[in-house]
Amino acid sequence: MNNVKKGDVVMVISGANADKTATVVSVNTETNRVTIEGEGIKKIKKSVKPKRAQDKGGIIEQDGTVHVSNVMPICGKCNKPTRVSHKEIEVEGKTKKVRVCVKCGEVLESPKLSQTKKEGKAKVRKIARKSDKDNAEEK
Repeated sequence: MNNVKKGDVVMVISGANADKTATVVSVNTETNRVTIEGEGIKKIKKSVKPKRAQDKGGIIEQDGTVHVSNVMPICGKCNKPTRVSHKEIEVEGKTKKVRVCVKCGEVLESPKLSQTKKEGKAKVRKIARKSDKDNAEEK
């Protein structure tokens, strides 16, 4: 199921966290569960034993998981939880399959696309490595 993706803002529609909004941290396609994180979302407490002598054991809190059928993505335009349909659109001469809001018809952008549009192209800095000659001159 690719209706929900990592980074989407979703509303939980059933269960202990019903009617709360959260962001998707990860999606497990094998078990059809999503890990969500947000204000008021219940966390799982887990007991962990130390694996090595220097590790600490104890009770840790993890983000809760919910079945993917219990969450609905929130549309950015109408700001309501919505079902998702898929449509092929043409972008720069290529056809692309996108997620579309059923209520208003707006394209639900994946977080990766929206980040690249805002930031523009990512700038890559190359680290200049010193050669052996430069290291010898410094000494």
